[in-house]
Amino acid sequence: MLGDPGEVIRAHLKKTKQLKLTVQKRIGKAYDTEETESLATKAKNSRSPQTYPAFMLVHVKLACNSSDRRGIAAGFSIES
Repeated sequence: MLGDPGEVIRAHLKKTKQLKLTVQKRIGKAYDTEETESLATKAKNSRSPQTYPAFMLVHVKLACNSSDRRGIAAGFSIES
């Protein structure tokens, strides 16, 4: 992207072992029912009309992929 100057910078970072990205130790967070409902309410009241459908799509997709929450997806519907 930077051409020759970029290669010089990359070589210097690699030599000083600073080229690697930092990795976070935290894996993720499991939200309980109250937190999920709060997020859904905030997404529904958002100024962007795409926020709530996107949130619901991700939430239902994650619920379908979770072995302990298979029944959750059956109860959701996206309201206009």
